[in-house]
Amino acid sequence: MVEPGSARIRLKVHQQLATMHPADLADILEDLGRVERREIVSALDPETAALALSEADPSVQTAVVEAMHVERAADVLEEMAPDEAADILGDLPEERLQAVLEAMEEEDADEVRGLLAFKEDSAAGQAHFHTTGPYGGYISFLDRSSSDLGTFVIDPDINNARIVFYGTATASNASFEVGAGADIQFFESSSAGNSTILLRGNGGGTSLGTFGGTAGSANITVMGAEFPGTVGANLSFAYPGTAENATITINGASVTTFGANGGLARFDYSSSAGKSAITVNGGSNGGAGGCSGDR
Repeated sequence: MVEPGSARIRLKVHQQLATMHPADLADILEDLGRVERREIVSALDPETAALALSEADPSVQTAVVEAMHVERAADVLEEMAPDEAADILGDLPEERLQAVLEAMEEEDADEVRGLLAFKEDSAAGQAHFHTTGPYGGYISFLDRSSSDLGTFVIDPDINNARIVFYGTATASNASFEVGAGADIQFFESSSAGNSTILLRGNGGGTSLGTFGGTAGSANITVMGAEFPGTVGANLSFAYPGTAENATITINGASVTTFGANGGLARFDYSSSAGKSAITVNGGSNGGAGGCSGDR
């Protein structure tokens, strides 16, 4: 049983906390232990808690979100700017990260997913990422990270939407559907692994697959223009990129409208097709065929 006097004291403390400046609340959080931090944040409304966390040290932000109940953590992160929420979630253990994302409102979760950077030695697990518009995100995989068994979908015609692999990151066994106007890029020594990559021709911009790294044993499909008013996708290899053992299918356009080109694969500047298997298909319904070449 809660004593009436104790309840009044807690209510008074709660009221005082709610009137403090977020920076002062952040200072208090940084001076407290794990349990006390959780109690303080739990006593605040989600908006005030989010403001206080925004002012706190990154290590404190991560510790607080990790200690809170999943639903409460989701409520607080929904009140934060998406890039701030993504930074915090990116430092959580994978299981906790996915649990909080699942508890968030779908629109908020999708926006945050589109801004996640997977840190060194981290993995996406079996998570599903769906980037919607009009403004997409930037999902990056840093050195030694992996997209694992994740599913990544980028809707067409989203501004600045891209998925990027750095260092020795690998796409592993993930599945990628890259909508028109979006990019998937492999830099340095990164690899597409055994992933499945579909570059769509479903919008007004060109979807791009860019390799400075290796395509590994990936299965890559490059679509031509799929509907009236759309353009085909491009797959590009530049030094020191190599297609290695990938299976690449380049499809022609399905329509004959102006600008409706077929898919394109290009090998530039001393890049290599390796031992890849490349199939180039003609168009359908009178559309232009696919194209592969080097320069």
